[in-house]
Amino acid sequence: VDLAMAPLISFLDADDWLHPMYLEEMFSFWKSKGSGIVYSDYYEVRDDEPVKKRVLPDYDCERAQKQPQHPVYSWCGVNMILPLECHNAIGGFDEEMDSWEDWLYIINLSREGYCFHRYDKPLWFYDYHSGYRREHGSDNWDSLIKEVSQKTRSKKMGCNDCNQTSNTAQVISNTTGSIPEDDAKMII
Repeated sequence: VDLAMAPLISFLDADDWLHPMYLEEMFSFWKSKGSGIVYSDYYEVRDDEPVKKRVLPDYDCERAQKQPQHPVYSWCGVNMILPLECHNAIGGFDEEMDSWEDWLYIINLSREGYCFHRYDKPLWFYDYHSGYRREHGSDNWDSLIKEVSQKTRSKKMGCNDCNQTSNTAQVISNTTGSIPEDDAKMII
């Protein structure tokens, strides 16, 4: 991320893969929202089981800003598109965490006042065949909840600002359809 030159970034978790249309559809969806962070539903892939569509919850700002608490509210995975300025504003991922660094990341983005928008189509695949951190998180629930609580940003923004326009949104035109050549440079 430190080498990013585009105003938008996207992540791909180590045990996931993207649908071939992920970048095009997510970028178009992001432009239609005009700002914020976009995420999509996904497909769950497990050994000897049919692939299952998983629908993530819509973003609930008030609930997100109360995290971490029980029951856990995790509205999106790390596979999202967001302005680089959002990532930089929270200082990126906490590399010291053994697990749940992605959950801490989205909580901190919410507390910084960034809005999330769910695209209701599965555009990535979650491979349950691998993934040390997922199992580590399940095995160390109590200690990780405590760690996330200690590392969560104390700042909480109001939830009525989701119509805000970021500096990045002002740079990008409101074209639709395929990603024009100039727009293709918007995402690393």
